[in-house]
Amino acid sequence: MTPQRISLVAAVFLALLGAFYAGMWTAFKEWAPWQTVTTARAIWQSYRATGRILRENTYNHRDRAWPKEPYTVFDAAAVAPGYLAINRFHPGDQRFVSELLDGSGKVVHRWPIDYSQIVAGGSSTEFVHAAKPLPDGSLLVDFDDGHAVARLDACGRPIWTRTDKTYHHLIERDGDGFWIWQATGWDGSQDQNMIRIDNETGDITDKISLVDDVLAKDPVAAMRLTIPPGFVFDKDAPPDTLKDIFHPNDVEILPADMAAAFPQFSAGDILVSLRNLDTIAVFSRTTHKLLWSQQGPWLMQHDPDFQPDGTITVYSNNPDRNRSTLFQVDPATGATSYVLGPDSPAYFSWIMGTHQRLPNGNWLISVPKQGRVLEISAAGAPVREYDNILDARYNSFLTHAELLPLDFFTELPHCDTSGPEGN
Repeated sequence: MTPQRISLVAAVFLALLGAFYAGMWTAFKEWAPWQTVTTARAIWQSYRATGRILRENTYNHRDRAWPKEPYTVFDAAAVAPGYLAINRFHPGDQRFVSELLDGSGKVVHRWPIDYSQIVAGGSSTEFVHAAKPLPDGSLLVDFDDGHAVARLDACGRPIWTRTDKTYHHLIERDGDGFWIWQATGWDGSQDQNMIRIDNETGDITDKISLVDDVLAKDPVAAMRLTIPPGFVFDKDAPPDTLKDIFHPNDVEILPADMAAAFPQFSAGDILVSLRNLDTIAVFSRTTHKLLWSQQGPWLMQHDPDFQPDGTITVYSNNPDRNRSTLFQVDPATGATSYVLGPDSPAYFSWIMGTHQRLPNGNWLISVPKQGRVLEISAAGAPVREYDNILDARYNSFLTHAELLPLDFFTELPHCDTSGPEGN
């Protein structure tokens, strides 16, 4: 091989090596070239699978045993009365909507959710994690990957917005306000605050820092939540799964009408879920002390709820086990059991998920990744099911569902689409 040919081969090799490392660096930094390639790959994968161009992670295979229609009733006599409020990804419009369904499955109202009306320059299709209706027909919404929590009217127009921080995961009502997690920069930040916001004004009426108000002042809490002595929190860390040590996904208050069932706690004490620790915990609302915590047997859990019988139920996602479950734990003794038996309808969502104990004893279970909502009797029998159907092979994603009593609204939400401001 001549010296000139050797030089040419070497130059080509160095150019290829440089291109490889440049590609790896842009991937690491998530720069535009890599994002473009990632987007193109997602588009190709969705088109190859479904014949459509769909957003990544918005569809999942349907089981042949699932109902062929979006709304199916198995036992009409056992259905809990009320309105189903469902927040879902609309496969036709390729954006999120919240819908209100009556007992027949008819959509009686739809709230459009447009992030670009809340945050200037934002995407109208931003991921909507939680959407909670209020009795006047307005809607509370938050966006994990965005920087906003807002109250929208029945037409989806902002009544008030907060865009100063990241407000993320579930929204839990508390009288004339609601609780939510607030973070700096991103939802997995180490700077996490439990926030109470006034429904009417959007003002913050209570704020408790998980790091400064709880862990820094309570060595027992720090130990129970696996924070080593001398650990230095990085509150400004950019998104990185290794920095996401808590991943809090729920915060709610012990209501006064249940307080007698929990003598170890007081009305107003705070129940939280810390997904990446497989831990649920209760803190004092007044002293911020850790009152109780338990790690597992749930895995990567969501949505712990106080129950009237003095127990706490929790949605265990169980990643890599192909079946999620509901656990019930007695915080006084630590005794834990499954809520539903092995013959109850199977469901699986490796992320997200909510549950609700209904007044008639049934359970309403949201299965986000499967795009399903299940109502199951206390005995484990299927009562009804909602499927966010894309086509015969796939369901689209949904985030959660909630049953609202028939007298929840002062009047059913309504948006006059014929007017100049209608949506």
